[in-house]
Amino acid sequence: MIVLLACIVGFCFGRFLIQFLVFVALLLASIAKMLLKTILAVSKNAIRMIRFIYDKAYQYYKKNKIRGTELSMIFQDCGAMINPIRKIGNQFIEYIRMHENMSKEEASKKAINMLEQMMLPNPENIMKSYPFQLSGGMRQRVGIAMAMTFNPKLLIADEPTSALDVTTQSQIIRNMLELREKFNTGIIMVTHNLAVAAYISDKIIVMKDGKIVEQGSRDDILNYPKHDYTKSLLEAVPGWEDELYA
Repeated sequence: MIVLLACIVGFCFGRFLIQFLVFVALLLASIAKMLLKTILAVSKNAIRMIRFIYDKAYQYYKKNKIRGTELSMIFQDCGAMINPIRKIGNQFIEYIRMHENMSKEEASKKAINMLEQMMLPNPENIMKSYPFQLSGGMRQRVGIAMAMTFNPKLLIADEPTSALDVTTQSQIIRNMLELREKFNTGIIMVTHNLAVAAYISDKIIVMKDGKIVEQGSRDDILNYPKHDYTKSLLEAVPGWEDELYA
């Protein structure tokens, strides 16, 4: 009787143990399946994220390769473009090395050479200066020097000489013309100064209230204006009929 009871208890316990082990195995398999799905989902999302980051980085690289080298801009207020808490030299050298593989010493020499071309006195001292230590005209010439560093294919100039004296204006305009002649650079000049436009432009577009009112060659616009606004602009230039910029 005792033996029979022991057999029954052992059988029940063994059956229960087998069922328990099967349950544990199924539970572990289910957990493993869930973990595998989660890992695969995370992997897919990670791959998408990596692709997204790579695409954005590549797009930025392509744009950054063009901006500042092939395409450059001179702002109306270059002082606002420059970081006010960093020295001019650090910013200029970083800008050059971002677009061209060279040492700090080489980049520094190139920056100093560009500052000299902009008729800035003591360029070595300017490289060590903060923007607030320079006058508005000096900051403007620093911005122009940076924009013209890589001889861009297209240079957009937004009132580039408005903060400069007449002598410096003339020098900057000559530098821009040399850039155009030597490297075949296209220049888009945004200006209210018709004398500058007449001197540098092949084609002039006259805008009023954000709309084009007249466009044509330099000679046509200056000598045969059709729109009343163009005529009023020409009449506002002192001694226009006596001194025509060729």
